[in-house]
Amino acid sequence: TNNEQIEKKSEIKENKNSTIKTEIKNKFNPNDLTKEEWIELGFSEKQANTILNFKKSLGGEFKNAQTLKRCYAISDDKFKEIEPYLYF
Repeated sequence: TNNEQIEKKSEIKENKNSTIKTEIKNKFNPNDLTKEEWIELGFSEKQANTILNFKKSLGGEFKNAQTLKRCYAISDDKFKEIEPYLYF
């Protein structure tokens, strides 16, 4: 029925937009991460590519946490999750 289809679509939409919570155990330098490592932190492949392209546009290096935070592929919630583990 239509109601079932609408319900399924909303479930898919919710899952697509949810952020995967990843347990981070060690501090890391975001300048050293590969695309695969960004994905392991809970980012999608598209987000990982956007982060790496943003880093490249900055001359290949994030200078500090605030520079990384400006990358629109990282939500405020996800940034708060990773910020305590960042070092530069």
